[in-house]
Amino acid sequence: MMTPRKVAVLGAGSGALCWAGNLAGRGADVVLAARTPGALEDVASAGAITIGRGGEQATVRVEVVDSPVEAIRRAQTVVLCVPADRLPGYRDEVLGALTTDHDLILSPGNTGGALYLGAQYGLTPPFGLAELNTLPFVARKTGPAAVRQFATLRHVYWAGLGHPQGDRLARTVTTMLPGAIRVPSVLQTALTNFNPVIHPPVMLLNAGRIESQGAFRWYSEGSTPSAGRLMEALDEERMSVQVAFGLEPITFRAFFDLAGYSPDTRKGLGIADTLRGSRANASILGPSTLHHRFLDEDVPFGLVPMAALAAWSKTAAPITDAVIALSEVVTGKDYVRNGFNAEALGLDRLVYEEHVHRR
Repeated sequence: MMTPRKVAVLGAGSGALCWAGNLAGRGADVVLAARTPGALEDVASAGAITIGRGGEQATVRVEVVDSPVEAIRRAQTVVLCVPADRLPGYRDEVLGALTTDHDLILSPGNTGGALYLGAQYGLTPPFGLAELNTLPFVARKTGPAAVRQFATLRHVYWAGLGHPQGDRLARTVTTMLPGAIRVPSVLQTALTNFNPVIHPPVMLLNAGRIESQGAFRWYSEGSTPSAGRLMEALDEERMSVQVAFGLEPITFRAFFDLAGYSPDTRKGLGIADTLRGSRANASILGPSTLHHRFLDEDVPFGLVPMAALAAWSKTAAPITDAVIALSEVVTGKDYVRNGFNAEALGLDRLVYEEHVHRR
């Protein structure tokens, strides 16, 4: 399995550490950087990342530099793995260092991350821009320079955004992720981000339990029948938007099985039952507060752009709108104004066939 020799990984969370550790373990020359001062201080001191998989641990060496711009200048392949609310800082202060020789992999793109980054270039960025629909790892940090990798997904979806170096970009993605499956457009990667389908319902319908009792096994205990019914309703609206854009409607369970999250592929199994049966997610604890990325990220950068794409395609999404409104009420936050709304995604300039539909 080949790997690009020089890769910059931008970010300091569990996903970024997994990316850096896995690539370095495959022989890549990895340079790691983040915008937040001191975020990678412990990794820099250790000169390495420790990754736990099952009962084993591996320590792999990586280099940390102070500046994401420096990291970009030292590599041709760049992996951007940060929470969606950090994208504005990278877009405005860092990504200007990218040239036509660079390929940027947005991992993950949440719902519309590639459109958001591409909006400042008229949706045709001069560098290669690929978006993944999800992280290729299930992981949580266990220390400042350590991460536990619960699973590696068999497959993820990817798409590029309007770049003339399409063949080069495809080689970059498939070299790094041999199991990556190309889909027609970044609208499909955006609309197969399943976090906003599964996280807000569990947060809202377990709100009292979260606030009074704290963390519990998120997927195996929180995916109750009522939460499952709300997930199913959101998933139906998500697929309706896919159909409106001429895309294949991909169910939650179909991708869950494709990615390798769940060993149970019984026909007709609902979302809640699928989550409860997932070994990869079985031991993961949820948040002990409603002020968590399961709402603070998955609503403004998941459901808000889904609602914007629904409106653009003239598709009704009343349940999506209702979950957004209820989430704003219980948190007191303005998710629509501060999220990937129609203006942030550049939907006023979106010409579907020209910019994002690449068969």
